[in-house]
Amino acid sequence: VLFTLSVFLDYLSTLYFMVFDGVETEANGVIRWLVYEFGVIGGVLLGKILQIVAAIGFVSLTQKLARAVLLLLVLLNALAVVNNLL
Repeated sequence: VLFTLSVFLDYLSTLYFMVFDGVETEANGVIRWLVYEFGVIGGVLLGKILQIVAAIGFVSLTQKLARAVLLLLVLLNALAVVNNLL
């Protein structure tokens, strides 16, 4: 639940900052490319979907580390949200 919430909040905050600051200020080159290719909403959404798929795949492969990986991803998404809103 926390991971899903963090992904959703990162998605919304990324859309917010891109509308006001511009796509060129996106630090993640993959997300920036996706946005140029698919538009702001589609590119950011596709980036988040890829993040979720990668997380599911990694957690499925390393169940011992699943909680630690998900916690790390939640923290990284939380940092992204804060960065996007500053």
